[in-house]
Amino acid sequence: MIIPKPFVFNKVIYSAKIFPKENRVELFINNPDKQVKPQTLYKYYRVNNCAYKHSVDAFLNHYLFSSHPLNLNDKFDCAADLIDYTNLDIGAFIDKLSKELKILSEEKVKTIYNSNDRKPLCNMLSDLYQMILYLKFGVISLSKIPDDILMWSYYAENSGFVLKLNTELLYKTELLNKTESLSNQVFGPFPINYSDNLEKIDNSNYDNTICTIYQSNVKFKKWESENEWRYLTFNPYGKYHPSYACSKSDVETRKFTYEPDSLEEVILGYDFFNINEIDFNKRTPEYDIMNIPNDSIPENWKINFLNYIVDNSIKCSQIVKYRNSFLLKIFDIKIERLTNYQFKIFNPFKNSLYI
Repeated sequence: MIIPKPFVFNKVIYSAKIFPKENRVELFINNPDKQVKPQTLYKYYRVNNCAYKHSVDAFLNHYLFSSHPLNLNDKFDCAADLIDYTNLDIGAFIDKLSKELKILSEEKVKTIYNSNDRKPLCNMLSDLYQMILYLKFGVISLSKIPDDILMWSYYAENSGFVLKLNTELLYKTELLNKTESLSNQVFGPFPINYSDNLEKIDNSNYDNTICTIYQSNVKFKKWESENEWRYLTFNPYGKYHPSYACSKSDVETRKFTYEPDSLEEVILGYDFFNINEIDFNKRTPEYDIMNIPNDSIPENWKINFLNYIVDNSIKCSQIVKYRNSFLLKIFDIKIERLTNYQFKIFNPFKNSLYI
């Protein structure tokens, strides 16, 4: 076992244990302000335009998609420039660029290194390592907050849905960290380290493993309201890159299946049901009748979505507006299937100060 030197930033400690013979690692992030892992975390999904294809597929097949940094909305998230290569000696540059990556000859590396400007070597390492690393690594972003107005607007566009997931059941270690030398691994969840300023980590002083977990865990403090907890994933066969044409099998390597029992609840957005779907002639104070047209909605995604909830007896709720205090609230609802395209939605909050 190898224990690399830990790195500390913003009072958060990044450490690891490396087991070369078993071809596996254990990653640790000790955040003094967030010592206890939440029992539940929330995943936001949008369904507008073509987003429903991926969102509903992920729901029906109980997997979470592990994003490449280029898929993320924060342009400094997992930034390549967070790792500093300027203090590497010539041997390290030769090992990385000539022997490992086979990009430059040893003579070319020596020529650039001995010149007055080593930036080309540093930039090349930074860009290539970032590209290669996240072919196999990815991040799954979840939140501790289910009813934040900005989160619903940004990540579900108010018409989407949120999954409430039990972190104790979500990714069981024994199912993922297999004994085989090559297997999928999921690390975390780790709380994001929010800071007023971002600091580079010196690759000459810290192992690549430590650099990676730090790089994937820091964000500017202005993102703090999202209260993000993140899984870092690894697939040894990963070849996915959002800037290049990827095969179906490449995309599949980003899908990390979770335990179905870990899904505790589905929360529907305020605008999940379209006003045109409400049968106002059959509306009562206790429930609404929703007619989902099976010929106008692409691939009948909403029918499949609602059927899955009903068939699997999944607890369901919906976001509503509390008029007196301008807050979003979550209320339980019950969905009953009447026909293949008609559903009864029991709304106990209809005759109240909500909606």
